Amino acid sequence: MTPLVSIIITAYNQESFVAQAIQSVVNQTYENWECIIIDDGSTDKTCEICKHFIQKESRISYFFQQNQGVSIARNNGFEKSNGTFFQFLDGDDFIDEDKIRTQVELMIKDSTIDISYTGHKHYFEKNKHTIEYSFKELNGEVLTEMLFEYDNGVSIPIHTALLRREIFDFNELPFDSNYKFRYEDWIFWVNIALKGARFSFINYPYAFYRIHDNNFCSNEDETTKNAILAMFRIADKLDDKLKNLFLNKRTAYFIERACRKNIENLSLKTIMKLGLRKLLENIKYFVRKK
Repeated sequence: MTPLVSIIITAYNQESFVAQAIQSVVNQTYENWECIIIDDGSTDKTCEICKHFIQKESRISYFFQQNQGVSIARNNGFEKSNGTFFQFLDGDDFIDEDKIRTQVELMIKDSTIDISYTGHKHYFEKNKHTIEYSFKELNGEVLTEMLFEYDNGVSIPIHTALLRREIFDFNELPFDSNYKFRYEDWIFWVNIALKGARFSFINYPYAFYRIHDNNFCSNEDETTKNAILAMFRIADKLDDKLKNLFLNKRTAYFIERACRKNIENLSLKTIMKLGLRKLLENIKYFVRKK
């Protein structure tokens, strides 16, 4: 059995990286795939690079849209796809050549698995060095873990996962098109957890997350702001009791983390100017709240 797999690549001004993302799809040892590239309004040479691959490989298709953000780009790719299984891949990341084959074989063997996800490595662009990323494997309480431990031990980069299309209802889109900020993956995983989907982990780094200067996660203030925006979006989906607990715990965590990171990045002179004692008092307060 070789069901069709849809690999949806989204790209925005990634002329330096998108060729490696596409090539990692072309190199797959599993052959029954389609690759749908959604260019989210790039103004660099992303289009030119993608069209070069299209000329050589009939399984790749390319679509340009005005810049609307990654969630809408992924949804548009999903709507154009036909696979029994699908996965998303950002234009600056890439995957191992055996990833799709390994996951398809697992999910054919066990039809109760809705999502197969794998280990991953961080690929540091500056020195071309990779480090395997350590994270907490889901243990069965998926919704609880997604709500309270995501980004604090639990982490499923979107491109590590292969998903069954039947998770989603007819005409249902995977991502919240009305949410325009980052941390969209967190909202995505919580929505899937609310469906009661079954996850299965493959303990091998089949995916590579590229670390470079333009990564969203490189700006701590921006990261914290978007985490909190996503948190409130998720809270709207929860009942009142769970919602209050969720908001209290996650707010405390994100603010504590931001304070800690900011202190790590300050010089001793700056810390003294700001008043180290006051900063530490604030951190202790949020720790107690947590």
